[in-house]
Amino acid sequence: MKKLKIVFGIFFGILILSCSSDDDNIEINESSIIGTWQLVEIIHSENQNYTLENCQLQTTITFNLNKTGKTNEYILDLDLNDCFVMENNITYETNGNILTISYISDNLTNVVNYELEKNFLIYYFTNSDGNKRTTKMKRLN
Repeated sequence: MKKLKIVFGIFFGILILSCSSDDDNIEINESSIIGTWQLVEIIHSENQNYTLENCQLQTTITFNLNKTGKTNEYILDLDLNDCFVMENNITYETNGNILTISYISDNLTNVVNYELEKNFLIYYFTNSDGNKRTTKMKRLN
């Protein structure tokens, strides 16, 4: 009986220790881009940070489970000193680290390399002039 109490005590102690709370370290499903992402930073070639205004930092992109989504690109018009949003419905495909986004109303397709790093989506784009741009977005949900 004494041995049973010791075994039970050890088991109960291990059970209590294994039930600690790690609420600050909630892991995001890094294998999926499903969700809404908000613009945080843009870096152009040669590690030059592009200064984003509060208006532009409202820019979001949403990827739905059914391979559709939406962009809300906030643009600062310096002449009018006004912020306006351009909404666009999209479809997308992923293949490894390649993300293809098709903008339905503009009949435009972008193909970018991307990676997920904790709660950030980072994608790399090279335009037709050879200029590289890195865009970093934070997961909202």
